[in-house]
Amino acid sequence: MNIKADLDQFPTRLHEDWRYFRMKKEDLKNYLEQGHLALSSSLETLTGSAYRQLYSASMKEVEALFRHAAFQFQDDTFSLLVKAHATPGIMVLQGTPEVPEIVLATEKKREVHPADIRILLNPGINAELTLKIEASAANSLISSEIRVYLSENSSLKLNLASSASEGSFAIIRTRAQLAENAKLLFSNLQTPDGSVRSESHFNLTGPGADLKLYQAVIADGSAINDTVLKAIHSAPETTSDMHTITYAGGKSRSALNGLIHVKPGSENVGAYQQARNYILSPKAFSVGYPQLEIENQNVSCSHGTTMHSFDENQLFYLNSRGISPKEAKQMILRGNLDYFFRRMNEPQKKQFLKMAYTIIGKLSI
Repeated sequence: MNIKADLDQFPTRLHEDWRYFRMKKEDLKNYLEQGHLALSSSLETLTGSAYRQLYSASMKEVEALFRHAAFQFQDDTFSLLVKAHATPGIMVLQGTPEVPEIVLATEKKREVHPADIRILLNPGINAELTLKIEASAANSLISSEIRVYLSENSSLKLNLASSASEGSFAIIRTRAQLAENAKLLFSNLQTPDGSVRSESHFNLTGPGADLKLYQAVIADGSAINDTVLKAIHSAPETTSDMHTITYAGGKSRSALNGLIHVKPGSENVGAYQQARNYILSPKAFSVGYPQLEIENQNVSCSHGTTMHSFDENQLFYLNSRGISPKEAKQMILRGNLDYFFRRMNEPQKKQFLKMAYTIIGKLSI
């Protein structure tokens, strides 16, 4: 059996596998070209004063950064369409106490809001950034590509919250490159009522680079969530730790494809991924496909996926204290997320948990 040829057929190896999302390339193209295009998607418009404080490069420097190899990824249908319709924006984070926030949201029915965002951390900088992506208008589409480059010895906390109202779409692709000793903590909260496609590709290109990812999906009703995670270890002494948790209620459908790829010559790599799925309704569907592709022997890598229901002993204990069955289940779900996002800074953690608790309170359980 040709293992390499077989791996090429795995969903995580194909950028344009939309089978779980139920949207073909032609459908995406038609959506972008026929919708009411939102043209005010430059980063300056989105970030306001925070942008002006953090960004001071000249236009020539910006153009040079856009041509930097760190931002040159292999293009496919999605990225080409975003480039064709979006106004590029760049943010150079300087490690100020302020946590800048970028908000992308649709406001009109059938609005299409593309965004091409590029984020750079200079060497030795420690920073935090929050992004909120909301396809909140009826039958609207947000298509965003976020490219991140972490220079040597830099550290970034990247907080991403995404949602889509019923009948709407949010497509988010995050691509990050980590240089030597760079560290990325990526906290991702997805709360779809409609359809959310989330792709996160991380390339650990420098020795000592470290990735930690914590992603929570809370889906209810007829929501569809499709997630692709890739951690590519291209250098020795790199580490990655990816954890996902999914709450699937109603008739929602959620799928996760995760890949850890250790390239030849990348020795002493430590990598782990885990997917936890809570099926909260008989008609809900949630599945995880964690995968490993290891081309080096001197590594420590593992992966796993688990299916959960509520622990009867926990429910009995809470019920015996006078807590109703529904409230007891909500307490357990909230407690999982408290632990899940514990590494975030406190103000941002409270913000994320408030959004998550609101959705949990509406779950059909």
